[in-house]
Amino acid sequence: VDMAITGQRHEFRCDYAIALDGGGRVAALDAELYANAGWTRDLSVATLEVAMFSLDNCYDIGDMRVRGHVCRTNHVSNTAMRGFGKPEAVAIIESALENAARRAGVAPVAVRTASLYAERALVGGRQDETPLDGALKRLWQEGLSEFKRARQNVDAFNARSAAHKRGVSLMPVRNNVGFDVDEMNQSGALLHVYSDGSVWLSSGAVDMGQGLHAKLTEIVKKEFKSILHIEVDPTLINVAPTTTAAVPNAAPTAAVSGNDLGGHAARNAAYTIAKRLQPLLQATTTVTAATTGDDDGDNSKWLALVARAYKERIPLSATGFCTMPPFAYNWKTKKGSFAYYHIFGVALVEVELDVSTGSHRIERALLLQDVGSSVHVAVDVGQIEGGFVQGTGLVTLEQLVWAPRDGHLRTRNVSTYKLPTHDDVPRQFDVALLLDGVDEAGDGA
Repeated sequence: VDMAITGQRHEFRCDYAIALDGGGRVAALDAELYANAGWTRDLSVATLEVAMFSLDNCYDIGDMRVRGHVCRTNHVSNTAMRGFGKPEAVAIIESALENAARRAGVAPVAVRTASLYAERALVGGRQDETPLDGALKRLWQEGLSEFKRARQNVDAFNARSAAHKRGVSLMPVRNNVGFDVDEMNQSGALLHVYSDGSVWLSSGAVDMGQGLHAKLTEIVKKEFKSILHIEVDPTLINVAPTTTAAVPNAAPTAAVSGNDLGGHAARNAAYTIAKRLQPLLQATTTVTAATTGDDDGDNSKWLALVARAYKERIPLSATGFCTMPPFAYNWKTKKGSFAYYHIFGVALVEVELDVSTGSHRIERALLLQDVGSSVHVAVDVGQIEGGFVQGTGLVTLEQLVWAPRDGHLRTRNVSTYKLPTHDDVPRQFDVALLLDGVDEAGDGA
């Protein structure tokens, strides 16, 4: 019932004309997008706008025109899903690029290489004023070297196998950080330190399984250590479920901004408390060492510091707040950006196909991702792996079938709607992080 009455991901159709120049670069794209809104508008206009601004993906297209239409149909009203129009846009441009490359007799990877944005380029068909930092080029070069080796292995396999054939592909992807509505790029936090040394944090950002609470714990711990030189036991830091009773007016946790906005708000709150505690630090450390003979026990230092602050009546509660500078794109003046900054990834995927049955399996996936300065590497790797498997399900298994006459969803339970399982995970699954990329951060207030 839930699947039948709840809005799904928007279906997109695109009519396009694409041109390559003599060097194999995408020289022009004229595209007309149609988004299936269902029977109400809901978030369809915003989803379409994101798709339009994402249609260039990672490519510096010389001349580009994109027009978009929201279509009312007899389906259940479609709504926001993970990616919010970006996966559909990427699928469209990559399909168009591959079709053009094959028509021209050029390898798709060569067209992608020739068309990539250069360092310090302006993205979005030159409508976005946000410059790049070179991360894309570094990721692509590493992926390209792996692709060349993988292609040799694939060719050798195909030469000796008639029943099964393999293919390998290399593709970049860009994501955009921040809402294109300036007032939504804000978040708050409330931090309490109790006299027993425990820490309680409430954030305006929601943990919906993406590991945000683990990251907020690390952020608070690192901020205390940077100022107080004390490593607080992470088991003492508790992140509460998001509630407007603690943090009001929270913006949605979306647009790849939860870690940036929520994290900086938590950091600012931790900074405020740490600076209040800092004047007490030397006296507390001396007393602790004299009493216990322990110069290095961070736990005892922390407990003694908090106890002293409580005795001195130092406030141990603080709020934090974070905003991004205004950047939203202005449709009237054609100025501004649709992202505060951009992050990039490159994926190499090798697939084996049974030519008699059409069944396939993913032999290998190598995912290269720009994460800036990672707050929690294990969480980042887990999210990258999970996102890949989720995307695999989207494009290979999870087919939605609608009744043509009444618009009812026919694939609405586990017997008709297939999800990826462990059998769909690549046999060789590798993730590499670009950890020294530029890490843009919001302004604290």
